[in-house]
Amino acid sequence: MTGFTNGFLNQATNGHATNGLGRHPAPADPVSLAKRRRMEGGAAAASGEPHGAIMAVPLNQTPSVKTEPSDLWSDRGGRDRDRDDRADRADRVGSAAATVAEWAEMCDAAVAMEAGRRAHAQKWSRRVREGLAKVVDVWMGIGRERDVASLMDVDRGSGNHESYSRNSESLDGALITAKDPATVAAAAGENQKLGMIPRIRSVHGDLDNSFEDGFIGDDGVIQSYCAEEHHHYGPRNDCKTKMICTLGPASRSVPVLEKLLLAGMNVARFNFSHGSHEYHSETLNNLRAAMANTGIPCATLLDTKGPEIRTGQLKGGKAVQLQQGGEVTLTTDYAALGDAATIAISYKSLAKDVKPGGQILCADGSISLTVLACDVAKGTVRCRCENTAVLGERKNVNLPGVIVDLPTVTAKDKEDILLWAVPHGVDFIAASFVRKGSDVVAIKKLLGAENSKRIHIISKVENQEGLVNFDDILRESDAIMVARGDLGMEIPIEKIFLAQKMMIHKCNKAGKPVVTATQMLESMTKFPRPTRAECTDVANAVLDGTDAVMLSGETAAGQYPVEAASVMVRLCREAEASVDPAASYRDMMAATAMPMSPIESLASSAVKTADMIRAAVIVVLTRTGATSRLIAKYRPPMPVLSVIVPELIPHPHDPLRLVCCSDAEAAARHALLVRGLHPVMAEGGAHATDSDATDAIVASAISMGISGGLCNVGDTAVVVQKIGNASGLRIMVVK
Repeated sequence: MTGFTNGFLNQATNGHATNGLGRHPAPADPVSLAKRRRMEGGAAAASGEPHGAIMAVPLNQTPSVKTEPSDLWSDRGGRDRDRDDRADRADRVGSAAATVAEWAEMCDAAVAMEAGRRAHAQKWSRRVREGLAKVVDVWMGIGRERDVASLMDVDRGSGNHESYSRNSESLDGALITAKDPATVAAAAGENQKLGMIPRIRSVHGDLDNSFEDGFIGDDGVIQSYCAEEHHHYGPRNDCKTKMICTLGPASRSVPVLEKLLLAGMNVARFNFSHGSHEYHSETLNNLRAAMANTGIPCATLLDTKGPEIRTGQLKGGKAVQLQQGGEVTLTTDYAALGDAATIAISYKSLAKDVKPGGQILCADGSISLTVLACDVAKGTVRCRCENTAVLGERKNVNLPGVIVDLPTVTAKDKEDILLWAVPHGVDFIAASFVRKGSDVVAIKKLLGAENSKRIHIISKVENQEGLVNFDDILRESDAIMVARGDLGMEIPIEKIFLAQKMMIHKCNKAGKPVVTATQMLESMTKFPRPTRAECTDVANAVLDGTDAVMLSGETAAGQYPVEAASVMVRLCREAEASVDPAASYRDMMAATAMPMSPIESLASSAVKTADMIRAAVIVVLTRTGATSRLIAKYRPPMPVLSVIVPELIPHPHDPLRLVCCSDAEAAARHALLVRGLHPVMAEGGAHATDSDATDAIVASAISMGISGGLCNVGDTAVVVQKIGNASGLRIMVVK
């Protein structure tokens, strides 16, 4: 292994170790349900009670257990009784439903007796569907009845948790901005693929396994088999979701950067909306020093300023007070000094593009203006102020619903890319305000063919036009960033969650990394603890399927940069514990077009094999990292060691001398953006596909995995090889 990865896997062991799904340790002496039934068989019959029932609930919640079928659809059982009564009822669970057939009969009986409570059907296993005729699906106030059989086929909804889940496979970005429910309903088509689909299934795995392999703790709480067996997938203190931290005044020193790396930072973001090239170069040097000191690698990301519209200078440099109901004139003469009556705007086509009745937002949406009249000849727009606020100099301006006539890559962006990103070996460029696929093509053309291999493009979708053209943008991009800041001012704020879920789902389906960003832990810029809403926001992004989350002002200028990073990792780790890997795999298989490509088939087979044998780790040998990314697409529950095998090429000035291809380390750093991947560098060789060389590389990678706590001697590993024309899959025991 090269020095690139020394100590890299140590970051996987940061945080608190947990058992099972990261919440509660398994009981000291668990008793399986099957054993409990054998020990206490006939107890329920002797008592004259009808069979008990188990309600499928999220792990670590005390399930409502009641012997009367009438309570199968409610959560009343146990709520009005003391703990001893609940424990007694839990004991009777073991003798109930001795076979799967009995369980199905109970479900049918419950459905027949409690047909009026069908709204709670999502709490039950898929076997309930025989007794249900229809469910009501409500989306945006549109009630639609659907046949359950079509909904429940292979759990085709997106998302990873047992809640209402948006089936966004065919969701078009343009529909997210539609305001008329009738328009949305018509666009859905005869198949009505949009909407919130209730998932009726067991919490984890198949019905047989869920309850046969479950156990009852001393407190009477029913644990799922997943909680008991999940430790086979590797240490639960490993956070699969990657974290991007923005570097700034609060985080650019070597000591703070070392703490951020140890806290779990995978990618460092350099925001070129602020700071000079010299400033960012100094920060980059500090980052590399911190990486050398900690032995933890970190990818780098340049975030372009992009096309923007701003207000101009003000008389005397003093902020102006705008009153609600007052009028203000916007002028495109950017040299004019503004006051409370006139404000300069940098966009020359403002008077031509906006229309009376339209909206203009200033200063991150804190000031709302309504267009009253436009004078194209004079380049002025008369507006009414909708709220009282103070406006300072050079504040950002958004034009919701307007297709602005500005280049995606500005002159400043070109200078930043060619004079800073390329010479400094940046790994990612986050392109701001990407509106169509051709914008991404233009950036790649600017970089050139060779640099485009080493520098991946992350497209930031920040306006309505980008949503409408999202499929085209995704096709050309290497990754996507859900930039909710400007997006929240360009589309109705109540539509942001739809846009986020749609983009994440489509990125997951395409096997491309997706980043969720903006105000994730915003309150931690001033306070040491996040709000409850922020915690939920982060967790939901992980459950939606995001590969990475990003901190902006929290680490760049906040008072608690390291604490924010630590909290982010803890939130992501806890959310990952609630993800059902089997459901994720089924959803991805259902969404993948057939026939598969050979490499896709290899990747999906590797994940399935690793899950079936309860492998501790998947080891992937790859040149570019493409195979590793495909394996990550299927969300394996165990860690993935992405072993980048560099190719030896002739030295440009000495053909007899072989050197490692420079793209290899970039490929390893690109994996730092992909959920669940742990990149390592192998000793390169032109004959790395030879058996002896492959065995040596795998042994070295396994050794790294052991030292990093990802696997132990005696564990099982699945090894996937895709180098050149050589491909294969094998199972080995860690030695």
